[in-house]
Amino acid sequence: RSTECHNQDKVSMGTIAARKTFQALNLLSEIISMEMIVLSQAFEIQQLKTPEKCFSKSSIELFEKTRKEVNFLKL
Repeated sequence: RSTECHNQDKVSMGTIAARKTFQALNLLSEIISMEMIVLSQAFEIQQLKTPEKCFSKSSIELFEKTRKEVNFLKL
């Protein structure tokens, strides 16, 4: 974090910035995890007969890895 119009820090704020960055990275990993679960749900709801025509090989592998950890959510 800069202070004094980006001139110099009067108080070291490196540790605070490091903690905030760590918190932001944790939140980002949670958001990405939720997105992967949602996309996996959509992938299965569509029940595509030939997913390789619509999705890349890496997308299908990512879907399979997600499904190993999280089952399909039934309401």
